[in-house]
Amino acid sequence: MKNTIICILHQPHSRVRRIGNQIKKLGLNYRIIRPCSGEKLPDNFNNYRGVIVFGGPMSVYENNKYKFLKVELDWIKRVIDNNVPLFGICLGAQLIAKSIGGDVFPHTKKIHEVGYYPVFPENGYVNFFGKKENFYAYQWHKDTFSIPPGATLIASGNKFKNQAFIYNENTLAIQFHPELTINVMKKWTKFAINRNIRGVQAVNELESIAVKHESSVRNWLKLQLKNLFIKK
Repeated sequence: MKNTIICILHQPHSRVRRIGNQIKKLGLNYRIIRPCSGEKLPDNFNNYRGVIVFGGPMSVYENNKYKFLKVELDWIKRVIDNNVPLFGICLGAQLIAKSIGGDVFPHTKKIHEVGYYPVFPENGYVNFFGKKENFYAYQWHKDTFSIPPGATLIASGNKFKNQAFIYNENTLAIQFHPELTINVMKKWTKFAINRNIRGVQAVNELESIAVKHESSVRNWLKLQLKNLFIKK
C-alpha cells in the first residue's frame, strides 16, 4: 500500500487518464476514490505514498449542493498537515487553496477559459516549467483561487492570473489540465461550444497548438509526479 497513490475523482464516470499510466511507469499503484459516490476517504495516511485530487464540473463554493466537498476540504487539510505529498488539478487545486486559507470564486468578468493557452512562470520558476518562458497547456475553468497564506505563486496566465502555486515542499496546485489527451481536449472544447460559452478557442486552433506542445506537457507531468511521489 505504501506504493499506492490515492486519486480522488469527482464524477462517477471520471478517469485518471494519462496520469494512471505515468504512475505505473514510476513503479507505483493508484487507488481511485470517488467521494461524490459516497466512497470513504481513508483516516490513516501511513499506507499511502501521496494524493492526487482531480478536477470536476462543480465549484468549491457549492458545498451546500455537493456535500462531499466539505468532507474533501477537511480531509485535504489533514493531508497537508500530515505532510503527505499532494497534487491538485483545476478543482483539485481550488480545493487545496480553500483548505489552507485561500478563496475560490468566479472570474470577476464572469468569463471562462477554454483552450490551449500559455502559462507564464514567475521569476525563479522557469526551470520548474522546463526552462520555457511560455508553457502552453489546456484550460477549462470559470473559477480561480487566491494564493493562500504561506503559498508561493509559480505561474500566471492572461485571463486567469493565478495558474499554479506550491505550498511547503509537498504540495503542488495547478489550474490547467496536463492529464488530458488531445482527443479529450477536443471533446471538452466541443462541449463548451455546444453550451454557447463565449470565448472558447476554436477546435482547429486548439489542435494546431496542442500538437506542438503536448510532448513538453507529458514530460513536465512525468517529472512533477516523480518529484512529488518518488523519494529522493
